[in-house]
Amino acid sequence: MRIINPLVLKKFKDIRGKKSDKNDKKLAELVISMGSEFTTSEAKELTSQWDFITRSIVRVKNRLRRDLILLGYKDSLSKKNLNEVLRGEDNIVLSEVRFLLDELERLEVRKREIEEELEDLVPKDSLIFTIPGIGRTLGCIILARVGDVKRFGDKKRFVAYCGLDPLVEFSGKSVVSRGISRRGDAVLRRAFYLAALTAIKVNPIIKRFYEEHKGNLKGKKLITACARKLAVITWAVLYYNKPFDASE
Repeated sequence: MRIINPLVLKKFKDIRGKKSDKNDKKLAELVISMGSEFTTSEAKELTSQWDFITRSIVRVKNRLRRDLILLGYKDSLSKKNLNEVLRGEDNIVLSEVRFLLDELERLEVRKREIEEELEDLVPKDSLIFTIPGIGRTLGCIILARVGDVKRFGDKKRFVAYCGLDPLVEFSGKSVVSRGISRRGDAVLRRAFYLAALTAIKVNPIIKRFYEEHKGNLKGKKLITACARKLAVITWAVLYYNKPFDASE
């Protein structure tokens, strides 16, 4: 089921009742915009599903690792370990391992299906794909969550929408950093975080940023800072409609 914006529906009814070349043109434009609205809504819903499934896969894998440790194996989901476990005598833990493996396969199949569906809904020629570190899937997710980037008049608004803006507290004359606000789009924020993990290896700007700040920031804080930098780059590429340029 698709929900239509009531204002769009009213416009459709108003135009449809007035026959003229001018109104025919308006009707055609409205139908196109409605199709775009539907596509964006559908794509955004798919990204929410993808995000949920991705996090579910992580949880299932963590439970599998825990069970393997209980059965005397190292913290590894290697095929060798799993095959040995499955040949063991039935017990409660082994039953859970079998259940989790079935669940993992089901989740991964659905995840691949969603990725294929997103490919069909998102423009394949978007300049976002010129940014090193942003692959097809994460690029589609970012585009679907952002929609029209022109609604963000500057990079700060975009970064805030992603929930990647720095959270600071003022205490007297001191300014204390408290990480990021997390007030924006959680799916979008996680997409940029995942993209940053690749970008620190293949994107010259992010790689340089990573090297410059790894002395002051560690672990997730450093990757989050890289994700924020990547979000700024993405905004600039989409807003100004220019391919990624490492020299800028």
